[in-house]
Amino acid sequence: MSRTEEFIADKIGGLERLQPLEESLGKVVEDAFASGGTLGREIEDCLHGKWLGHPLHPVLTDAPIGAWTTALLLDALATGGREEMNPGADAAVAFGLVGAVGAAITGLTDWKDTKGRSRRIGIVHGILNGTATVLYTSSLIARKRGGRGLGRTLAFIGYAVVNASAYLGGHLIYREGVGVDRTAER
Repeated sequence: MSRTEEFIADKIGGLERLQPLEESLGKVVEDAFASGGTLGREIEDCLHGKWLGHPLHPVLTDAPIGAWTTALLLDALATGGREEMNPGADAAVAFGLVGAVGAAITGLTDWKDTKGRSRRIGIVHGILNGTATVLYTSSLIARKRGGRGLGRTLAFIGYAVVNASAYLGGHLIYREGVGVDRTAER
């Protein structure tokens, strides 16, 4: 881990002022599953990916990131004079938004089981993903209203935000060990 990575993780992990938000959100998510009784636990297990034998959240994040990468490339081609790429870029933005819903639900389910530093990094990861989703939603609205330039700009900013968030997601797995089954080798 580089010094910059350590610095970022330490700063985010040390944000004690996030504690009221993380406690209240954690309680809401925990209570939602608990209120479902046995069915709630089964839904939680499904969202964790127990049926897959692998955490589901990382699998689902590929949909919005892949779609939004496609939109970025198609927007670049359209800006270069290939306007026939515009409908594809718009569809990719929309597909990414649908995928973001599944990634958010599974991510929140995994997040509720974290503690301390990992929980704070996870909440910032979620806030960044939420911000990117708002930017992409705004991009799609702008595109549909004829504001293609604004739509592209919002998508570009959203892409930068979602990549910063993806960095934190990777940190949660590879450095914090969130979602890692340490008994898999046994």
